[in-house]
Amino acid sequence: MTPESLDYFFPFLVLFYGFTMVFSLSNPYLMKIAEERISSEILLRFKAHLGLGWICLVIGFFWSLQSLLFLANALPY
Repeated sequence: MTPESLDYFFPFLVLFYGFTMVFSLSNPYLMKIAEERISSEILLRFKAHLGLGWICLVIGFFWSLQSLLFLANALPY
């Protein structure tokens, strides 16, 4: 994998992490299942990632949008 391709895919990875954390921690059904099956210590660590998830979601969105716009402007017409 070249550094250029890594520069292209990394913002989408950040966006995906943010989406996964926010979706899983904000969904009442998934949290109910997690509370039943996961110990309270691990669940607290998991819940601590909600703030990081929101940051990654917002930054990943704009960073991915920038990558897509930059790619669209770099293509010859």
